[in-house]
Amino acid sequence: MPTVRTDARCRQILSGLAALADAHAGEIKVIVSDNSQDRSKQEFLNSLQQRRSAVLEVHLHPQRLTAMENVFFLHQQATSEILMHHSDDDFVSYDFIRSAHQALIQRGDLSAGHGTYIIFRRPFGYLIHPEKPASWDGNLADQRIAGYYQRWQQFNVLFYSVFRKHCVGGALEYLRQHPLHAPFHDFWFTYGMLGAGKAVDTQDGYMVYDGNNQYGNGAASTLAHYAAAGAARELGYLQDLHWAVEAVCFLLSRYSPVADPVQRRACARMLFNHHIQSFSEPLRRIGLERSILPEILRPIVDKHVLSPRERTWEGAANAIIEAVTVHDPDTAARYYRFLDSMISGAELTS
Repeated sequence: MPTVRTDARCRQILSGLAALADAHAGEIKVIVSDNSQDRSKQEFLNSLQQRRSAVLEVHLHPQRLTAMENVFFLHQQATSEILMHHSDDDFVSYDFIRSAHQALIQRGDLSAGHGTYIIFRRPFGYLIHPEKPASWDGNLADQRIAGYYQRWQQFNVLFYSVFRKHCVGGALEYLRQHPLHAPFHDFWFTYGMLGAGKAVDTQDGYMVYDGNNQYGNGAASTLAHYAAAGAARELGYLQDLHWAVEAVCFLLSRYSPVADPVQRRACARMLFNHHIQSFSEPLRRIGLERSILPEILRPIVDKHVLSPRERTWEGAANAIIEAVTVHDPDTAARYYRFLDSMISGAELTS
């Protein structure tokens, strides 16, 4: 559980989770990696650990870590093979945890399990997701990933699942070497889980997801995420294009969770087409002049993405690299070398 918030609700969630672990001693251990640098918050956590020392492990960081550094730290501390990420502004019921954990114990082909009811907390109340999340239990990785995107678009339900640690090991190693602290790191966990195995909906328990994140909502949230990650803020306008580039790079790299070479290419091609279409089709409909893209990015997108008759990974990658170069040539050069090293030897297709 990475924590940064200092409000009363965060402390209530932490207290409740510690009590839950205490009530089921021997089944659950909670590791907290606090990134707040808030004295009163840290005193609260120390007090909580003293009362629940058998089930609660608290790490207080004197200097702020990036979001990815916090995730890396937690995975280093975790000794169990079955884990769950828990945000400090969300709530997950014990039934959600218990049933998903049991499913993974009983079925070796599962990489992740999650509960049925996902409740979104919005500024003006709550929204219970009207559809039961599907189980992704196809035998082929590209079928599972495609099925995920057909049901869930931007909300990453599997990031909040109970999962096997080794399924996300490749994603973590990939991200450790990444010169841009990509704000969409949580989707790499989804690719890792669905690439390595099946995911099941246990039809039990619920989760309350806080939709009032610290960056706001919509396009403003995306831009703020990129800025907070230390990347050029304008790169947030190219998020889907960036995802298209990165998905191919990750799935064809040596860190890919997909073992079969044919399936690797199938997954990479499917995700590239999905994200490149999400990015380019709206621009083709309304035109660059009417888009919200900053003027400095428009010729780059037109040159590499909209004008070519064929959509290629190389064109999309060149657009991202040029966009980064505008603001930080040194980072762009490191990013180019990173992409080249990850994709080296892979068979690229349009």
